[in-house]
Amino acid sequence: MVTGECDHFFNCHNNEVRGLNWHSDDTWLAICSPDVTVKIWHPQMGECFKTLRAKRPYEGMNITGVMGLTPA
Repeated sequence: MVTGECDHFFNCHNNEVRGLNWHSDDTWLAICSPDVTVKIWHPQMGECFKTLRAKRPYEGMNITGVMGLTPA
């Protein structure tokens, strides 16, 4: 049930958040930042269970079909 209250605070990046995406069944949340990471969270538990990090932004990541990326 949505109450409008904060359930969890995700202290997850060393920089601002540039984007996030919920999985279709709300079991995980992906948050990306200019700190060159994408962190995958279990929102109900408030825990990060995976950090994806590339040597350079987007290097080695499958970004086919992703919109909103810039050369920066």
